[in-house]
Formats: sequence, structure tokens, C-alpha cells
Amino acid sequence: MNKIELNIKSPWALLISLCMFITFVSVTALADSKTEILYSTEGEPVGIVGYTEHGVPVTKDEVKVRSINTKQIKGWKWDNDKDQLILRMNKGKKLIIEFYSRCWEIDFANQLLFNSFGSFTFITVGDTITPITFGRHATMPCRIKEIYEMVPA
Repeated sequence: MNKIELNIKSPWALLISLCMFITFVSVTALADSKTEILYSTEGEPVGIVGYTEHGVPVTKDEVKVRSINTKQIKGWKWDNDKDQLILRMNKGKKLIIEFYSRCWEIDFANQLLFNSFGSFTFITVGDTITPITFGRHATMPCRIKEIYEMVPA
């Protein structure tokens, strides 16, 4: 029987290991993150807000909310990382509100004032939320850009 001799110090073994190392580094460096871009029927990108239990992506358009009854709001929390307002509603439902610009004074607010153009109890896209800090109204209210339901993780 012929025995195969392995010489680790040979240039071919070094070349193969170098190629494998370069391939590994390039794959890990250029790997895509978990963010995907889906496109709407108009060709605009649609953001993914979460995934179902079966791994199907859920977009903002699928969980968009038209209006909020302010009497059903139980609490709120400001997410500094994403600049979003998270509202706790009745029955454990959570809504996310995004604003057109940075809402600067909401970090220190202890109350929120909902300003609606059409109704006293319902707010929708385009209405404003005024943070109340230490008993004083904020100088610039925050205009609502999008309202959608939070997808459980």
C-alpha cells in the first residue's frame, strides 16, 4: 500500500490555508445584516419592523394604524435610540409613533398633551403631541409622521 505523506511546511498547504483564511474574512466582513429592503408597489423601500413566528417579514404598511383613541392610552415610553414614542394601550397592545423631526423635550416630559385638528379624542398622522416638562408646555410640539403597531419579538 502507498502511504500519503503530508508535509505541512510545503508551499501548497500554506497557499490553501491562506486562501481559506481570506475567504473566511471576506465572508464575515461582507455578510449582510438582518435588515432587508422590500419595495412597495410605487417602488419606494418599505421598512421591516419584525418577523412572524414563521419567519415572514412584517412591514410598516401591514401594521399601520389610522387613528388612536387617546382615552385608551395607559402609559408611554420614549425610545432614545430610535427616536420613537411607544404607547401602551388597553388589552396589552403597544403602538409606535414616529415624528417628522427629533422631539427634543420629550426626554424630560412627565405628561403628554395630544393636539388633534379634527376631534378631541382621536389623533392621527399630522396631529401633534406636546410634551409637558415640569408643568410647562414645550415650545415646539412634535408632529406625527407614522403610527404603527409594535410586532412582538
